[in-house]
Amino acid sequence: MNEIIPNRDGLPPKKASKDKYTAEEKAVIVAKAAESGLHEVADAYGLSWRVVAGWQRFYNNPSSNITNNNTVIEQTKQTTLIIQSPSGQEITTEEILAKVGKADKIYIRADENKAYWVRTSQDSQQTGSVELW
Repeated sequence: MNEIIPNRDGLPPKKASKDKYTAEEKAVIVAKAAESGLHEVADAYGLSWRVVAGWQRFYNNPSSNITNNNTVIEQTKQTTLIIQSPSGQEITTEEILAKVGKADKIYIRADENKAYWVRTSQDSQQTGSVELW
């Protein structure tokens, strides 16, 4: 069995307090605990095994946001961003991206019914606009 060393092999660094770890870091620690043992990982991080066990309740849940290979995946339900005009017309970001195509920057002006875009290449900069609805 490999020695557990924080900040190596994809593990997060050791932090001063259990409250300083992000959700992603907790997920990685829990996955390592499932692989190498709860007490071993808790000792390596200077945490109580009960703290890591508490994290396991959330992060080992099949509906949580981690996979078995220690990678964090997107949440199952994503937020939909809707842009609405003063007159009540709506458009999503996906619909805007489909209309504009590849762009470095997109500026939305719902009051003007326009999406202004900028594309930059090595030797030029192109700009333009599309109607939203």
